[in-house]
Amino acid sequence: MSSILALVTLLASTVVAQGSSTVSMSAMSMSGVATNTAPVAGTPTSGASGGLMTVHVIKAGNQAGGLVFEPNSVTANVGDMVQFQFYPKNHSVAQSNFANPCMPIQMSDAAAAANAFYSGFMPTDRMGQLTYTIQVKDTNPIWFYCSQGKHCQNGMVGAINP
Repeated sequence: MSSILALVTLLASTVVAQGSSTVSMSAMSMSGVATNTAPVAGTPTSGASGGLMTVHVIKAGNQAGGLVFEPNSVTANVGDMVQFQFYPKNHSVAQSNFANPCMPIQMSDAAAAANAFYSGFMPTDRMGQLTYTIQVKDTNPIWFYCSQGKHCQNGMVGAINP
């Protein structure tokens, strides 16, 4: 598994560095799409089934260098996309749960491991160009945090459908 994860991470960083607009990130503990382009928040787009979905944008960090997700909470419908836009210097987004907000959900809920998401670290010196996008599968709460250093312990946490 670690060799698969390393390969996916290497592939993602190589493609992003070359300016690709989309990198598929689906390996055991990672699911989502990493890109280096950013849509406008709340933009309705056409879904795979032809219906409309909304792209909810959450900033990981901010222009002032804060350890925050902005907004730290969104309400999303099934099928909507949530895009995390990364701000300097280095952040990540990892799924957790309410009881253990600074721990990967895989460590506290083995049943959730197959569908959990983790962006990997996204070091950048540009605002919002590196992104990681997930699709909302149901309306249950999804808790997430930044796994960089002590960012989570300093309050860098958030929720989808809290």
